[in-house]
Amino acid sequence: MNHVFRLFLLISVFFGLFSCAKELPLPDGPIDDPGANSYPAQLTFSVQEVIQGAFFEYDAWLNLPAGFELGVDQVDLVHLVNGNTNIVDGLYDNGDLDLHHDEIKGDGVYTGRGSLTLETLGEHIFRVIATPVGAMEPVIVAEARIFVFTDVPGSALVSIEQVHNQSVDILEQHLISNPGDLDGGRTAMINWLANQKDVISADGYQGNAIELFHKSGLHSILVLSQVDAFGKAITKGGVSGDPGRPEVVRVPVEKQTRGLTLPIDRMGLRDESDKDRIGNRKVLIYAPFDAAFGSEERLSTKQYFSDATCGGFTVDEYINQAATVDVVSTFHQYGTIHLTTHGTGGHSFLTGEVVDSNSTNYKEKYKALLKSGKLWVASNVVVQVNNQVEIKRSVYAITADYISGLPGKFPNTLLYNSSCESTKSDALEKAFLNRGVATYFGFSENVTVSYCEDIAHRIFKTIIDEGKSTGEVIVNTLDPYTGTPKIPATFQLRGSDKLMYSNTFINGGFEDGFYGWNKEGDGRYIAKLGMLNPPEGLYMGVISTGLGFTTATGSVYQTVNIPDSISRLSLWYNYLSEEFLEYIGSQYQDEFKIVLRESNGISHVLYARTIDQVAAEFGASGGNPGGLIEVSPNIQFDQGGVYMTGFHKLEFDISAYKGQCVTIIFACTDVGDSIYDTAILLDAITLQ
Repeated sequence: MNHVFRLFLLISVFFGLFSCAKELPLPDGPIDDPGANSYPAQLTFSVQEVIQGAFFEYDAWLNLPAGFELGVDQVDLVHLVNGNTNIVDGLYDNGDLDLHHDEIKGDGVYTGRGSLTLETLGEHIFRVIATPVGAMEPVIVAEARIFVFTDVPGSALVSIEQVHNQSVDILEQHLISNPGDLDGGRTAMINWLANQKDVISADGYQGNAIELFHKSGLHSILVLSQVDAFGKAITKGGVSGDPGRPEVVRVPVEKQTRGLTLPIDRMGLRDESDKDRIGNRKVLIYAPFDAAFGSEERLSTKQYFSDATCGGFTVDEYINQAATVDVVSTFHQYGTIHLTTHGTGGHSFLTGEVVDSNSTNYKEKYKALLKSGKLWVASNVVVQVNNQVEIKRSVYAITADYISGLPGKFPNTLLYNSSCESTKSDALEKAFLNRGVATYFGFSENVTVSYCEDIAHRIFKTIIDEGKSTGEVIVNTLDPYTGTPKIPATFQLRGSDKLMYSNTFINGGFEDGFYGWNKEGDGRYIAKLGMLNPPEGLYMGVISTGLGFTTATGSVYQTVNIPDSISRLSLWYNYLSEEFLEYIGSQYQDEFKIVLRESNGISHVLYARTIDQVAAEFGASGGNPGGLIEVSPNIQFDQGGVYMTGFHKLEFDISAYKGQCVTIIFACTDVGDSIYDTAILLDAITLQ
């Protein structure tokens, strides 16, 4: 065997799935059209797959669209059983955090928490039924489903792992006798697997993968990958070339910086009328095999965002075992996502989360997800190399069905899936594009780590340094590090070729949710708050010191270039707080701030008002509301009565910042406690 290359085996176990079983956050944008479900509102469960007969707890949310009101603070959650409607519990929009888990009264979000045990296999339909004020009969408001599966026998997973381990031995024995003969090794594995009593079929038609179907009803996949003599991975999920003949594709000098035929292989481009701006400046780098691949690709991407001239970027990194399944369920929060991981066939990519059948997550969530097919298991995966000794674990793999079931909607996201065969089939790309990813970059075949690093460099240099669009990324479209006679990977673009970061101010009225905005802590968009409607349009933003279960203070911001034609910033705001009136003159001084931060880090406070300062403006004191307006019990947060200023317009001269890149920040900060809440309603924010 050539000693420059060694092999490790990725063993992926498939099961099927319908949706994410984690506590789901509220959507980040306006509610999606229900499509075939003609009911006007959206019902969301925190649990969507469960095991037959297993007790489970759930959270449920009903979100009413703008302009749709029921006029009641309680609705019924019902379960359809054999044609009958059984009331399960109530959902509430009454601000009662302790009893009903509702964070804000009158915001059009009804919440509830309960427990169930479902005994019948298959699909269970749940509906919300309410009688709106003035109506004579109840109506169906929303519908959702929970799917019930049989349990995963412990023996099934053990049996699959044993078969996988033995198949590794077959491959290694073949390569000892026949150095470099990977195709022959695959054939030997398939022949051996086909004769195992636990295996119904073993097919080797999936590129370098072998698909197994087991008598237990579970599926598994074996995938070959390469590492070099030092244990560093060479490919991301498949064998790119024959280790016995590591030749390199010869790229003509005149084409080495401009690509072979096109800048990128394009297909399925979005309509030109769609938005062409990346929706926010939150960046996620998901690197579960950093210890096996090396850190070059991850660090290069991070550096581009850190060094950006007109920045405002927030970069979150999840490395090695910190790259979990739960992190994937937050993908919809990010404007840019860089996945650097293993993948197979365009159907799945691997996490770094180690499979532990004794963990609470496995027992309460992952078993049902595995049985339904949204999660797979990849066994015998090299996650780290110490002194050329491979450390192997079983980890979870994410499927296209899992992505399709993610909560919320992606904010016109740019996603680089730096893994093998990430566009070989259209399963993953369609799942991401249908959820709001605007541009999806990937590879047609097995790809080398070196080529992935080169592509990452070109993508983010083009988008960040040069300020260009996704379609202007110029690269060698074929992997030049692939050994012959294998087919080299082609770098491909799916979705929009016009996507880019824009430094213009947009969506100041929150009519498109948080599109264009970056959000930290407790920030939301709402259609109403009690009797309060947006001053303009259908939606308004709200930032707070941490309403309900949330304790993090909130801020929203945009990073923009101020054109020469712009001289003023204007907005409407409404200051609501539980600290009025009791805590006027006390140490408890929540504050509303508007800050303009230059690219050099220097901050300028345009506006700042504490509880005492607002009280002074409105002539309020401990026992006298002055011009403040009492809104409780119509509006209720958590602990006390709420007073508000009402909506007022603010304007600021920002002509001194013409031609500069600045970040405009709206923040609600907590001083002295985290018990009594303050919220700021924002709308019609404009640059003029």
